[in-house]
Amino acid sequence: MSNERYVKVQKYKFDNDKIRSVLVYLLLRIGLLKEFYYKDKPGLILQENGKPGLADASKIKFNMSHCKKAVACAISKYEVGIDVQELVVYDEGLGKTVLSNREKKFVEHSADKNAAFTRLWAQKESYGKYMGCGIVYDLKSTEFNDDRWIENNNECVTTIEEFADFVLATYSLEHLDKQMITYDDLLYYIGFFEQADD
Repeated sequence: MSNERYVKVQKYKFDNDKIRSVLVYLLLRIGLLKEFYYKDKPGLILQENGKPGLADASKIKFNMSHCKKAVACAISKYEVGIDVQELVVYDEGLGKTVLSNREKKFVEHSADKNAAFTRLWAQKESYGKYMGCGIVYDLKSTEFNDDRWIENNNECVTTIEEFADFVLATYSLEHLDKQMITYDDLLYYIGFFEQADD
């Protein structure tokens, strides 16, 4: 693991958060190897907008996310944002703050308000991470459909996928292929990287 990532991992208070932070970094390394044949231990930097980047390969873009139920990493030659989010309980007050009128109506008329809100929230967060501002933007003015695929005015593509315990949202200039990593895959790559880093 890079020194920068080690410092970040140590800032987490709880061991489970430290583990998830290590795992998402491992996903980054796996993705860089598989997609870009990047074998080096990636050094990470914070770009001017606060978004993480690679210290020595600025043409490769990535974003990482983790929650209690999952870890995820998106890698592309274009800017990208990703959010993985466990189910959020819908609160009408929060909805008024972060959802457009159309989005509020959609959530309030959904059979499962919590799932509908979580999908929209994950999309908004992945967009903010794509832009490099997190959730510090006018959330209400950036409107999303609840479709599986949509195109926005800037011709970006957002995807939203539901799993049993969480939602995964991505935002990018291109379609991103999803790859699931198994426990056995993780063990293989840990061994591979240990040898490569020596």
